[in-house]
Amino acid sequence: EAAAFIRHSVFEKFKFTVNVGISDRKVLAKMASDFEKPDKTHTLYQREIAQKMWPLPVSALFTCGHSSAETLHKLGILTIGDLAKTDPAILEAHLKSHGRCLWQYANGIDDSTVVLAPSKAKGIGNSTTLSSDATTKEEACKVLLSLCESVGRRLRASHQLAGQICTEIRYSDFRNVSHQMPIDIHGFRESPVRRCLCIIRRIMGFHSHKASGDPHFQAGAGRRTGSAQPV
Repeated sequence: EAAAFIRHSVFEKFKFTVNVGISDRKVLAKMASDFEKPDKTHTLYQREIAQKMWPLPVSALFTCGHSSAETLHKLGILTIGDLAKTDPAILEAHLKSHGRCLWQYANGIDDSTVVLAPSKAKGIGNSTTLSSDATTKEEACKVLLSLCESVGRRLRASHQLAGQICTEIRYSDFRNVSHQMPIDIHGFRESPVRRCLCIIRRIMGFHSHKASGDPHFQAGAGRRTGSAQPV
């Protein structure tokens, strides 16, 4: 009844359907929610793994991406059941720690708990791809200033201070140049405009000695958050 209530409530409010997965393990609930669609409720308890999950292709397993699936196929592992029965040491040899994680998920092993409240962001950032190349320092500065203003607004909205500035510029040849530096969070007690201008000066300082005149078409700026105090 609770699952039906969730599905119906989502449809009434947002006008799209969702699946609901029910299990005694988070990863199995996630897998169940990807079963037959749309607008369905499915269960996948540990006692049902062999019947409902093991026959599925290994690529259907949660966190098993295209690259991991290709590696597993080369090892003759085609289904989730094949993966569950494979020696985890072999998986670790080919996929490192992710191999053991996949083996655990294939066997329904997941000790993570449901988080009722969203965790605080460890970093807040923003980036953009330009419609045309920026070829001068002044053009790049305008873009980065806009990004800094956006990041600053989000920091203030979350009542957090930033302890580090990170920035990245991608050039038209797909070469990335990134820098980061710590900042004194107690030194930013000025107005939002002054804070943003101070940050943009530091960011442009990162790249001034790297400036080559090459056009760049993507830029990003971000800050790692520190103390959860108002900015």
